[in-house]
Amino acid sequence: MLPPFDNRDLPEGNFGIGGLEILFLLKRNNRAIFFRISTAIHLPRVWEDLKGRVAESLRHGIDVIIPEAKGTTLGYYSPVQRYAGQPVVEECSYTEGPCYFDGSSIRAQGWYDAWLEHGTDRIWEKLEKEWKSVFGHFKLPEKIIESEQTFDDPMKGLEV
Repeated sequence: MLPPFDNRDLPEGNFGIGGLEILFLLKRNNRAIFFRISTAIHLPRVWEDLKGRVAESLRHGIDVIIPEAKGTTLGYYSPVQRYAGQPVVEECSYTEGPCYFDGSSIRAQGWYDAWLEHGTDRIWEKLEKEWKSVFGHFKLPEKIIESEQTFDDPMKGLEV
């Protein structure tokens, strides 16, 4: 779990707030697959401030967005570039050196729903399958082949 934070009053400036996050991480062979949930559980002082702001906005007829829990990212960290143009992350604790990241917030919401309905065991099962999907069915190249895509495009040939 990653704790909530309130970085609005730092000497360097306002760096916002964040709720408690739950991180499921499967790491092997300097590669990692992860799923992150934002719980919208904030520090007590942040909740008090948010409640006051929401109440004030509603009194003035202003629409408000109330924080809610959701799946935020399903992603991976790889020590090897997976596609041309993928930017490098210079320091990555998951690969013990530089790495390449990719992730999806759209797919994360479906995983969040599975977590709510079936619990953490389902997430670990899904992470195992995702591991095989991302890292297990082909050997990662030592050097990226310069092309637009280095693996079969599942949408190739499909009419949209």
